[in-house]
Amino acid sequence: MYVLSRFKKGPGIQSNLYTKGGEFADPKKQNANLYIGHYHVIHGRAYKGPESTKYSWQYPLIPISRVNQNFQYNELKKQDYAQDFKGVISGQTMISDKDEDRGWMYRFVAQYLPSGEVFEVDEEQHDMILAKKTPHHDLYETAKMKWKIAGPIFDRYIKAAIDEFGIIDTNRRSIEIIGDTIPGLSGFLTDLMQYSKPFEEENKYTDGLDFEDEDGVPYKGSYHVHESQGIMKGAYHTNKPHGLLKPIPYINPPKIEEQRMRQTPQNIYNAIKGK
Repeated sequence: MYVLSRFKKGPGIQSNLYTKGGEFADPKKQNANLYIGHYHVIHGRAYKGPESTKYSWQYPLIPISRVNQNFQYNELKKQDYAQDFKGVISGQTMISDKDEDRGWMYRFVAQYLPSGEVFEVDEEQHDMILAKKTPHHDLYETAKMKWKIAGPIFDRYIKAAIDEFGIIDTNRRSIEIIGDTIPGLSGFLTDLMQYSKPFEEENKYTDGLDFEDEDGVPYKGSYHVHESQGIMKGAYHTNKPHGLLKPIPYINPPKIEEQRMRQTPQNIYNAIKGK
């Protein structure tokens, strides 16, 4: 849109106006930057400078309204943010020495609401979304979750009470807790052992509901846990090649767990659940 220089006088043209602030914001600035100085108006729209020129369209001013003594940008400001906003940047949280010592870390995830895309962000991006730093951040939802990175792979029980929380069970619960805030999170965080250093375990058994092999086929049989390589086929670690296993990401419904308890001998069930 061009504002021609010949439009310096006439209906709808106001020149040599001045504002002391509190009326307009400069959309070229991401912060409020209340504009102070000369401006002119062309058919109801304000522009920087005392008079109109053919370049006026490049220097618009955005009217602001005072609500509860706070300045708020109108829809034009939101449109300007949309042009300049580079989007929420995905990233990962670095594991600190403190995280390793306590055996868990915080992870931050975000979802772009128009498309439903879920991705991981760092704490800075998470805080910016929560604070709605720009109008564009309204298009995102975010959540903070605990992620266990050390310990046994499954919860350990003593007299039907959890004595030590397991990596897989804990991370499944964390995903379930914030699943209402971030729909689709379980489809994004599918590696429940990510970043973890599990306790070594030997001579364990799974009935086919816990793990799948590298081809995605549910695995039934003996397994062991290696500190650096993770869950592996076979009761014990040997020098011979043996395949890796990964947790099945879905959360077993209670009926499946009840069925498992009824159909599995006590000693085998205890081995499955790490009791």
